[in-house]
Amino acid sequence: MKTQTSIIVSALIAVTLTACGGGNTQNNGGADNTQTAAQTTEPAKAEPQKPTALKPVYVVADRLGEKFLMKDPNIEYNKRRVVPEQTPDSLKNFKYIINDGKYYPVKLVGYQVGSEEGDNGRDTWINFDNRPGWIYQLESGKLLEKPKDEYDACWATPLLVDEAFKSAVKIYPATSTYKNDKKMDLPKDLAAKFETQYGRKIMHASLDYTFGDNNEYKFVNLRFKNKGNQAFAVVAVVKPDGSVCPLDLPRQWDDCSTWRADDCGEFYGYGLDFATVENGKLYVYLVDGGAEGNNYGNYEVADSLRLGNINASFYTAPE
Repeated sequence: MKTQTSIIVSALIAVTLTACGGGNTQNNGGADNTQTAAQTTEPAKAEPQKPTALKPVYVVADRLGEKFLMKDPNIEYNKRRVVPEQTPDSLKNFKYIINDGKYYPVKLVGYQVGSEEGDNGRDTWINFDNRPGWIYQLESGKLLEKPKDEYDACWATPLLVDEAFKSAVKIYPATSTYKNDKKMDLPKDLAAKFETQYGRKIMHASLDYTFGDNNEYKFVNLRFKNKGNQAFAVVAVVKPDGSVCPLDLPRQWDDCSTWRADDCGEFYGYGLDFATVENGKLYVYLVDGGAEGNNYGNYEVADSLRLGNINASFYTAPE
């Protein structure tokens, strides 16, 4: 049991508590009673102990977005389930989820063993009660307060964060440009810029999101025409000055699976959850969705989109 708990602590949480203290040096008497400066100086007071900021974790929501599961990475869906002997104190420091660029207070309510027989390995609300892991619950309300019908559900994958993250990070919610289930075409001048930069003709491209204080940043997805059997797609942030920060996605074309399993050779683009400013750097939190599952990660917006240290994969394939 202790081994499993140690693995959970080392894999998910990096919390280090340090303490400093001082001591008095006393003169024991003798021929020379002169006290040194070190002896007469007041000892330094220990700084209040603060927990190290926790690395954010992506979590699975239940049907209405009331409870959230931090997956136990050490238990596969067909393995024996046991409750850890202790709840690591650091897990209690996660205080919020971020969904649609907004903070929602949550609390840790315990560990869920789930069901070995019922668990099909999917990381979705349908299989929520069967999965093993730590459960957090909204302090009040639900993400989906008024479901349209019995099939209406929360498919969100929120980000679980602590107070240190909330205090230090500025969030820009993503503003979708979708209207009537249609993507917004990329402006012609911007499309021409990409074609010139990459020396390829665009097959299809869209301006999917904007963000920033005045929505001055653009988030775009592009698929270029193949060159022989070489396929090429780009995900990019366009800054207010017009400079492009791309994530290049070259692949060998396959009419079954090119960028994702079972994508039939089509590029469906990345989604933008939200953007942040962290320690003076701009990040975008992206989701790469496919037929078999979704990949999440944060990317620094620099000369290109550079993958950060927050990422997760969720298996969501239909049964």
